[in-house]
Amino acid sequence: MYKKYLILIDMKVVMALLVILLGALYYIKGYRIGLIPTTPMYAFNAQGTTSYPFRLYGEGQLSIRGSCEVSSGSAVLNFTSSDGTPLGGAQCDKGKWSINMATRGSAGFYKVNVVFNHFTGKLILTPVAKTNF
Repeated sequence: MYKKYLILIDMKVVMALLVILLGALYYIKGYRIGLIPTTPMYAFNAQGTTSYPFRLYGEGQLSIRGSCEVSSGSAVLNFTSSDGTPLGGAQCDKGKWSINMATRGSAGFYKVNVVFNHFTGKLILTPVAKTNF
């Protein structure tokens, strides 16, 4: 009989700890759901920096297109080459914004660094590569 009450108390403690943990995670880092460039990324109070690499397989042009819908906060996007040279940027404040950053260059990895500042909204980034074969 006491085991039944002990299990209920243990589950209450586990649930309370889980709620505290999720609340702390929301406050410190926020939530991000989605996989850029495959799916849209939905964020809730997102903070910090995230890098998204894109590869250009040969000499040509790489464009990063997309959109962001911001309910609160902001996101700053920085487009850089593989050696760290800045190629472009965009800022998403409250509202709906389109994103279009492009460069011509050699084969390699290019990155979009996104700095989130209490960002709540949706971010879509799609790479469009045209190589000269």
